[in-house]
Amino acid sequence: MKEPDLLTVLRKDTLDAIGYCGLVFHGTGSAGEPEIAFELLRAAHGRGHATEAATAVISWAEKSGHPRLWASVWDWNIASRRVLEKLGFQDSGRSDLLGQHGRSLITVRGGDPAHDLRKGGEKILGEDVDPAVARSTK
Repeated sequence: MKEPDLLTVLRKDTLDAIGYCGLVFHGTGSAGEPEIAFELLRAAHGRGHATEAATAVISWAEKSGHPRLWASVWDWNIASRRVLEKLGFQDSGRSDLLGQHGRSLITVRGGDPAHDLRKGGEKILGEDVDPAVARSTK
């Protein structure tokens, strides 16, 4: 099966390109589990386009055998964090520090977010750890 890719998000009424949404397999999730990615032009913010596009991508992913999805989001990007929350993503208990842009939060949807979360093959959370309080030291 061909790996999914990023898709152009178009406005329904004008067919203008307003951003992208899709799945990538080189993200921050566990091996073999895709990360959803989306970004819209500022003029398209606040109209539900990201939620609608991501809902379609999530539906496709589930039907294609990907029950768990990951997403990373800048801690300061409240709008994208709200979109991910509406879509059922939860804090994985991991974050990446990426310098000048701030901290990137890593979220997960589907499966048990506290079970066997891995980074670089090393188990960092287990069933007995509350993902809401566990944090990466990196």
